[in-house]
Amino acid sequence: MWGIGVMPASGRGVVTSQQVDEVTERGSSVSPWHRVVPSAATLVAVLVAAVVIMVATAPPGETTASPGAGFAATDGTAATVAIADSSLVVLVENQRAGGGESLASLPQDVALGLLPQIDDIAALQVWRSTTFTVSETGRRTAAVSLHAIGPNGIELLAVWGGNYSAVFSPAMRLLPAEVVVGAQWEDSGEALEGGALTYEQAASVVAVDDDGCATVRRSLELTVASGEPFTARDEDERWCPGDGIVAGTATEMTNGRASTFSYETVDAATSARLLGQIPDPPSAGSAPTDPQRWEAQSMSTVARDDYFGEMPVGGIGGLSPLATDDGLLIVPVDSGNDLAAFRADTSFTGGPPVLVEQWRVHPGGELLWVAVLGDRVVVSTSDRTVVAYDLGGFRRWTVTTEDLVLSEAVRTDGGLIVIHALDGSVTAVDARDGQVRWEAETATDADARPVVVGGTVVVFDRSGQMLALDAESGTPRWEQSTEVVTGSGAVGNLIVTVDAAGSAQAYDDAGELRWSLDLGETGGEVADTDERAVVFGSTTVASLNVSVGELVWEELVTGAVTADRRVILVGGDRLCSFNADGEQVRCWDLPAPSEETGWRLALSASGAWAVDANLAVVRIGLPLEGQ
Repeated sequence: MWGIGVMPASGRGVVTSQQVDEVTERGSSVSPWHRVVPSAATLVAVLVAAVVIMVATAPPGETTASPGAGFAATDGTAATVAIADSSLVVLVENQRAGGGESLASLPQDVALGLLPQIDDIAALQVWRSTTFTVSETGRRTAAVSLHAIGPNGIELLAVWGGNYSAVFSPAMRLLPAEVVVGAQWEDSGEALEGGALTYEQAASVVAVDDDGCATVRRSLELTVASGEPFTARDEDERWCPGDGIVAGTATEMTNGRASTFSYETVDAATSARLLGQIPDPPSAGSAPTDPQRWEAQSMSTVARDDYFGEMPVGGIGGLSPLATDDGLLIVPVDSGNDLAAFRADTSFTGGPPVLVEQWRVHPGGELLWVAVLGDRVVVSTSDRTVVAYDLGGFRRWTVTTEDLVLSEAVRTDGGLIVIHALDGSVTAVDARDGQVRWEAETATDADARPVVVGGTVVVFDRSGQMLALDAESGTPRWEQSTEVVTGSGAVGNLIVTVDAAGSAQAYDDAGELRWSLDLGETGGEVADTDERAVVFGSTTVASLNVSVGELVWEELVTGAVTADRRVILVGGDRLCSFNADGEQVRCWDLPAPSEETGWRLALSASGAWAVDANLAVVRIGLPLEGQ
């Protein structure tokens, strides 16, 4: 219903009636609202900006300014939408924010366009919905709509991304403050700056059933600057308390041609079936490369929109970035608790290279940790959910837990993701669809990351107990008592732990202690680097020979550290690569970071990334193609 923005194919600027006619004939360069011949893609993209949204009531402790505003979606919720006679898959994800945070998370030009309409930024409450669409051919699109929620009900402020963008002035009311039979409202104003496109709507509540669900009847007309009608649309929307729009039927008239379609949100089983039909995005992968050939290159991060153009993005949040082997940089951003992915643009012909935002998602709540586990990006949130996305940014599944999950999940060779919650519950789910395969529990609370060794998953609790479970069935294999584990990892076929007393231990896959070594400080992450156990402590990084339990080398930590199976990087004002024996391979100078927080590092087979607080990036790897 609200995907009504228009974009010129040439990029940013005012759309004239002549340009509107031109892009309408081309079809692919404007919102599907304006296609001459409606298609299945047209019908879906009409919904893109938030028509079909499974929403819930406001979270505990949050009040809404009016009954109508109570229909706005709960932070982090998602819903799958079915369109009649269409093979397209549509999923809508929601964010709630208030005050300055709500504007800080927006593209810069969208925020600037909205500022004149906002009297009190501190009181502003917004609902942002992002609609992801996957076509039968696997083509993915995403578009965003931004709503104000408050004493006037729900109002549409702006749409961007996908094939159209607009800022509405004044905002278009979608629901009134009081959703009662006979409520009527009218709105008119600009949809594009300078009156290039204007809107006029009339809406009313025509029925309310015993469950409190309301039927809203809406008529909308769009007009170009010359005064010529552009498109007209009549729609019946069924809104339910706590569920938002659950169904609808619309008729659209464009250039004398009419199309009618219907849509509805689906239940969990149907959603799982539809999402299971979506292929994972192709990944080129990357073989490990020699750090001797790596070069450092400074890059900026931007988001691109065909109407608003190139826009800067926010800074990094409290978590470290991650990198995939095929060159995707995944960053928890500091505004709105979003997760964004960037890829280098190799098509530029001059000037410094840029990292372009590929997708942005909102798992909900505060992000507790993010991990790349094979072809899934897995996130734990303060809402007691674990959410998984594919590498194309499409939400694949959400698992709700009874308690927070503070320790990173792990992936088994059999394709299961094992989640160990704070209350000790252990849940193994299928990485593809999130279906639970087995469950177990530890005796007490837990916050240490599990370890996978062959066909065994080892979990740790806060009492110092280690419990080994069969990776496929969850059946207990053995149990061992130790000190409270603060860090752990698999190195070859050994389980290496670091405890609260500052000692490292190695156990075989039968739970037998092989050796113990005093490190002198509490450790965190344990990584496998060419059969060496690399332990990251609070002030040092140490490499251990796991065959005999001896210290191979130790280095003071001057900044961020990270590692994979090939190389170790130690950051400060320089970034250096070491081999497993502690020999320095090569170093690269880093520019001064924008803030005192310094650089945060991510490492993959294809190279390293240093990211500062304002999302300035230094890429260290093979020169980009086209350079």
